Amino acid sequence: MGSFGGEAVEKFLAGAVGGIVECLVVQPFDMLKTRFQLMPGNTPTLAAAFRDIYQEGGVMRFYRGMLPEMSSMVPKNSAMYGTYDFTKHLLEPRLGSGVAVEWMSAAAASGPEALIVTPFQVVKVRLQAKEHLARYRGTAHALATILREEGLLTLYTGLNVTFFRNLVWNGVYFPTMFLVKKYIMPETESGSARATMVTLGSGFCGGTFATCFNNPLDVAKSRIQAPLQGQPLKYTSSLQALLLIKHEEGVGALYKGFKPKVLRMGIGGGVAMAVYELVLESMGERRKQVF
Repeated sequence: MGSFGGEAVEKFLAGAVGGIVECLVVQPFDMLKTRFQLMPGNTPTLAAAFRDIYQEGGVMRFYRGMLPEMSSMVPKNSAMYGTYDFTKHLLEPRLGSGVAVEWMSAAAASGPEALIVTPFQVVKVRLQAKEHLARYRGTAHALATILREEGLLTLYTGLNVTFFRNLVWNGVYFPTMFLVKKYIMPETESGSARATMVTLGSGFCGGTFATCFNNPLDVAKSRIQAPLQGQPLKYTSSLQALLLIKHEEGVGALYKGFKPKVLRMGIGGGVAMAVYELVLESMGERRKQVF
């Protein structure tokens, strides 16, 4: 395998490991985020929501929907980081490093990411929605029920809004990471503990800032994916969902779940990128020892 091919495999593997660790760390916030986004009317405080979900099913209720989320993390992060790095590898020799290359690489990663993650997201949202608790016993049962009763294409409900959600988030996250690391964080030696902390800090800043822009699309995605086929479709497209939510519930409803989502994406963005870089560094050192 050539040098570039070997590096590509390492980046895909590093992205997969980063995704699994991210999921384990932030899944409770993801549960809260989805519940908040699907709630009509006012949402409770984070403390009240944590208490309600705990009373509903104990600690494990926070991890309902983790299996499809974690299962998606491996191919999703591999595709996202792999496509992002591959595109940068193509563009930087021609355009140099900078925000433009970061944004184009992030945009290129959004399509493969959406294609991979949408079926997992449909299953996850159905499992986490309070109205479906009695309908699905677990991930395998939810997937089998959806396929049997609604068909394969149902797993791609919300593909368009998922793509736009990812495009906005990636388009803000990666350039912000680049700018924070270049102009705000101190220079560090690659592979050092300080470098890991810089990556964690930069990833948290990028993830938090990106959430400010893509939260409305994430609310629309949850609203589109939650209803069963055969039920009246209240939300039919990205734009229609955004406009209807604003009309019926106000602009603030587009930011339902913002607090848990900021924690989920900020912490997750930092953890995923830090683990990604640590794994890459580890595999690079191992390759040097072998050769």
